[in-house]
Amino acid sequence: MHPHRLGWISTVAAAALFTAGCAQDVVAPRRTAQAPARDVVGGTPHGIPNSLKYADNGIKPATGRSGSASLEARALLAKDGSTQVEATTGDLETGASVGTITKTQVKFLIGHGFTRNANNLNAGGYWTNTFAGLARGTGVEVQANVGDIDGKRTDVVTVATQVAARPDIDVRSVNAPATAITHTPVNIVAVLSETNGDVGARADCVLSVDGTQVAQAKGIWVDAGGTVSCAFTHTFDAAGTYTIGATAANVNPGDWDTSNNSSSASITVADPGQPIQHGSMYAESLLEDYSAHTYVQGLSPYDNEYSSHTEFGNVSATGVDYLTTLPPTGFASAAVTLSVNGSQAYDGTLTPLSETTSDDGDFVVTCRSYQSGQNSTVQIGNTTLLTFVSDGNSADVCSGGRRSTNEFFNNYFFARVAGSAVYSSSTMECYTGCDTYIVVSQSTTGGDTSPAWSLGDDIHLRVVFTDVAGVGHVLDKSVVLNQDLSKDVNLTFPLTCYFDGYRGGQSCYQTQATGYEYAGTVDW
Repeated sequence: MHPHRLGWISTVAAAALFTAGCAQDVVAPRRTAQAPARDVVGGTPHGIPNSLKYADNGIKPATGRSGSASLEARALLAKDGSTQVEATTGDLETGASVGTITKTQVKFLIGHGFTRNANNLNAGGYWTNTFAGLARGTGVEVQANVGDIDGKRTDVVTVATQVAARPDIDVRSVNAPATAITHTPVNIVAVLSETNGDVGARADCVLSVDGTQVAQAKGIWVDAGGTVSCAFTHTFDAAGTYTIGATAANVNPGDWDTSNNSSSASITVADPGQPIQHGSMYAESLLEDYSAHTYVQGLSPYDNEYSSHTEFGNVSATGVDYLTTLPPTGFASAAVTLSVNGSQAYDGTLTPLSETTSDDGDFVVTCRSYQSGQNSTVQIGNTTLLTFVSDGNSADVCSGGRRSTNEFFNNYFFARVAGSAVYSSSTMECYTGCDTYIVVSQSTTGGDTSPAWSLGDDIHLRVVFTDVAGVGHVLDKSVVLNQDLSKDVNLTFPLTCYFDGYRGGQSCYQTQATGYEYAGTVDW
């Protein structure tokens, strides 16, 4: 949805960052709000399944119990002003239920309050209805009569919740290299945010090439007000220019606005040995504060403020060396230094995670992936895990070429990803699990409490890839954030009011977003 955000990140190495695309299941649970998403056993990172949430800080369904019967309920406000109230004897997220809801009574705690009854129900353990004229924060009490669980007994379960805005999943950008080589894995990252700030959501993060789906990470979780990344790898078999798209599909519990669920980027693919740009670097800085004010004139209990904060900085780079002889197999290390206006922001050596080789007798390519991080003990419930914590920096280097023509190359990638978590696709190479993710440390990417980059800032990146022969291959470039894209961040929507008969007053709401977005690109 945001063409100006279409930079590229070529280095979120599939095998380095994620675990997906293999046969067996993982057994490690996914983390809570502070737990990273990879445990390390004997130095090998293990994926954590998407079914467990990395954090859940939004408004959750209310729950209650009577006898053996339980009830879960929520009330979600849609963009058109309608509110769907749902109740189930099972789980609203999965759709599971038991028994039969035979009667419901819904009380809305506004003004003098009003009640709606539904009798003689026989539709199983799930019930829903839609109501108009409710605002965010309105109190809702749901009482349900539940049968077919405790024999002939009817259990009466009551829960209290509040009206929350439906989640709004925004696919903020698709980041991929501007150029790539055929038969060589290309790393692609989509950045997704939930922008309403009330409720998190699940979705399928889908990658397409020229409109055809090629990979997906199923059932990812984006926490309320959170930002995550979906990482994919794709190999192009033919030269040409392609459109890469990312879409948030099957959003559950339903999306506030589907118009921002997709984004795209362009990539030019060449055969090995054909001249392409020597390299490219892209940098982006985004800070956005969103607020919503809802109130009923003259009725102070219904004056509510909602807000969310998004902040991240991305930088990515790629380069290529064309060679006349097959280069040494494998690279030993990748050392990274990142500076902003001459002040060092990061300095470290990335950890080698995997190396893969493909050889059809003529074309051969060996790729090594790297990720920065450390081992850390993390508590998830009553379980303690030894985890691999990413700080958001990753790199790849691929070496190879075609023997029949003596055309060879070293292809280098680096990326600093955004958000609280990075999701993998089901087609990616993996170690122990499929459809899994890692968590990006809050100290250096999404959630960073340090000042974000500003317009005019000089972002300098130096990456030294050292091969097995001890030769250093250096990517040393700067990019200035000279594109001010803030007009798409600073948005104020007009005050809207309507007469609310239930409250006996004018119900009003107004939303605005403030902040900035800056970007820059350099080719060489």
